[in-house]
Amino acid sequence: MKLGRNFVTGFDWHISSWKSMQNPAPGLYSLRTDPQGLPQFVLKKGPEILFRAGPWNGAYLTGRTLPTVNPIYSFEFVWNENEIYYEYEVQNHSVYTRYLLNPSGLIQRTIWNERKNDWEVFATSQADQCSIYAYCGPYATCNTNESPPCKCLEGFMHRSASPEDINSVDWSNGCTRRTPLACEGGDSFLKQTGLRIPDTSKSWADLSIDLKECEKLCLKNCSCTAYTNLDIREGGRGCLLWYGDLTDISELNEGGQDLYIRLATCDLNHIQNKGRIKEKQKAAIIAISVIITSGMMLLALWLYVRRKKLRKTGEHGKEDLELPAFDFATVAMATNNFSSNNILGQGGFGPVYK
Repeated sequence: MKLGRNFVTGFDWHISSWKSMQNPAPGLYSLRTDPQGLPQFVLKKGPEILFRAGPWNGAYLTGRTLPTVNPIYSFEFVWNENEIYYEYEVQNHSVYTRYLLNPSGLIQRTIWNERKNDWEVFATSQADQCSIYAYCGPYATCNTNESPPCKCLEGFMHRSASPEDINSVDWSNGCTRRTPLACEGGDSFLKQTGLRIPDTSKSWADLSIDLKECEKLCLKNCSCTAYTNLDIREGGRGCLLWYGDLTDISELNEGGQDLYIRLATCDLNHIQNKGRIKEKQKAAIIAISVIITSGMMLLALWLYVRRKKLRKTGEHGKEDLELPAFDFATVAMATNNFSSNNILGQGGFGPVYK
């Protein structure tokens, strides 16, 4: 089936949950297309957005929560003046798979296990707290590998100056700019990489415009806050502009997109200078580490060679300095029969004679 919308008739192909596993009446949750701005797929509980699967970027849905390249099925996305829809096709027709929204609001792909005679969950969309819509609020990113997972984008600060709020679980207020936008030629863009792009409900898109033209268009409108490529294939094509707050951004461990975020030029200069200082510090740390490591290796080599030489010298010394043995009569004669006049001193084992 199609998952999307017909712009001519207004018909909406969507998935709705059951009330329960036993009751197939429509439940609380629905997965559907949000046609505002750049159309994107959202999970809703009534009118409230719970999760954003995102728009299509030419390769995958930008939410990137379900595997998109696999031997079991392939995806197709169609977007024209009449309709927009998303669908999948099974590659191996001996495999049975289904895409469903369960009564608890989880989007799942299941595969039929012949051996167990049951459906097995292959993938689930909402895998972590960063999947929760706008979990970190505007102008903040979410990263499940960090604690707390939320942090402000560079050039922004937490809306509350209280350290308790910064470390709290609730980041719904998000962040605000350190310096207001100047608009009249006083703004620039900071490139951020590896991101799940923000909510596109307040965005504008054009596939015929390149990234340079996209930047110029954004600078002309003071409400424009960020831009990126509409299609990431072939090195990137098209233009996607955001107007208003940037919400629901995540840092992805792999994949993700570049996002050019509008900042006051003074803030961008400060960030770049800080980055250069960090690079110099990093280079100095690497250089010092190399010098120390090299020094330790040279010292270890010198000690090894020295020990080898000492060992050889010791072996030769034992041969050269081996003491001759004398019988008692010879020693008695040499010391004048152990005369006290021949005593040189006293040692731990008795007198020492000349």
